[in-house]
Amino acid sequence: MCQVFGFTLYGYVFGIGRVHCFMDVGDIHAIIVDQLAGLGVGRKYVEGLVQAAHQEFITENNQSWQNRLIGVGHSHALKEDMRVLVDSIFTNTAALQKATSRPTAPRPWWRFW
Repeated sequence: MCQVFGFTLYGYVFGIGRVHCFMDVGDIHAIIVDQLAGLGVGRKYVEGLVQAAHQEFITENNQSWQNRLIGVGHSHALKEDMRVLVDSIFTNTAALQKATSRPTAPRPWWRFW
């Protein structure tokens, strides 16, 4: 959930920072790092996540799940109703967990351990 929230937040804050506040990219990154670190996420982890998010964001024709999450956050930057954005974080977390989980094979009847 931390990655889903982080990439979505990156897109949202980047949209607000660039469109509304005309901020530099470095300042936007500093805000994101401070906000996530303030929530208890390790600063080094967040700095790496922000660097990865920026790389995903600037790569053309990128269809990765990270870039899609950034796009979700970015698309909600100008909206007032945050419920849809917050709900999307939980929905996307569940979808990502389902997509990356391996189905467990049933045990044969002769194996008891």
